[in-house]
Amino acid sequence: MIDGHIHIERGAYTLDWINQFVSKAIEMEIDEIRLLEHCY
Repeated sequence: MIDGHIHIERGAYTLDWINQFVSKAIEMEIDEIRLLEHCY
């Protein structure tokens, strides 16, 4: 499974923040994630 649209702008922009997404993806058996940032 792929989750191709994950927003990261509500966090601290640290490796710890990104690793939370990776850990959750592993827990949910997601094979690939794509982290996004939208400029406003």
